[in-house]
Amino acid sequence: MIKKWADAGESSFPTFDLPFGRVGMLLGYDLLFPEAAECLAKWGTDLLCVPALWEDRRNKFIWEARLGEQMHLAVANQWGNFGKFHALGGSLMYSYSRYPEKRFKLEALPEGDDVNIMRFRTKEVREKRFVENVDYNVLMDPSMGLVSKTTAGPGTVCEFKFR
Repeated sequence: MIKKWADAGESSFPTFDLPFGRVGMLLGYDLLFPEAAECLAKWGTDLLCVPALWEDRRNKFIWEARLGEQMHLAVANQWGNFGKFHALGGSLMYSYSRYPEKRFKLEALPEGDDVNIMRFRTKEVREKRFVENVDYNVLMDPSMGLVSKTTAGPGTVCEFKFR
């Protein structure tokens, strides 16, 4: 007998269309899975916001690795003691650009409250390049029969059909 231990979710990753661009949300641990950030990037997310409680400094490289998804990134990491956890703090903001010399990083102190402000240019992330020679406008066009879009809560869900 196979025991069922998980159920499909009822909605997708949340995205919000704001006057300055589309904002996507993940929880801290979700950053370990590149597919989550990639999905949001392909839905046109300009800024990925991630509230987190990370305690292992060795995993912090994941934050910068997600710049490969071609979005600006803001990680609000808690700081201090939370029971058996000691959160690292050091919240980060990264501005994405295809050109590495135009990428900027702003990091908060490891302990204490801090306010950092960074200007993100959405034009940089709207020129995403996923796989060369693939026309994503055609691929994501529901009339082509490859994908259908349904709305579930604040985000959009894409269901792919393979023939």
